[in-house]
Amino acid sequence: MRFFKLALTGFLNYEKYEPIGYNSGNSRHGTYYTPQTISNITQVESDQVEIFHKRPVSSHVVCVYLDVTFLALRRDRVSEEALRLKVVINEEGIEEVLDYRLYFSESSENQKKMMIDLKVRGRGE
Repeated sequence: MRFFKLALTGFLNYEKYEPIGYNSGNSRHGTYYTPQTISNITQVESDQVEIFHKRPVSSHVVCVYLDVTFLALRRDRVSEEALRLKVVINEEGIEEVLDYRLYFSESSENQKKMMIDLKVRGRGE
């Protein structure tokens, strides 16, 4: 993904597997990123994320389903939050993630919001 390549090369200032990254505390080798680095990455990609969330729905969609997985996220403390996925299947049977949203909990209201969004984006049937 362009996002990760840009983030890792642009903000870390070295290429993948370069020795300078090892044990730096801010490496590509499974450690962590500083809050400022995360903030910089978010600023660079926020427009692309917004475009992804608003892109139109193809008229060749034959099926839509919602799925959810729970992620352990640390904000003030670690808690599980619901990552809701909206998946569409086209006429050839190919699945595509149309949208995603992160919610504090799983609820029918969240499902309803995602389906209303689908209608607004062009699939009102």
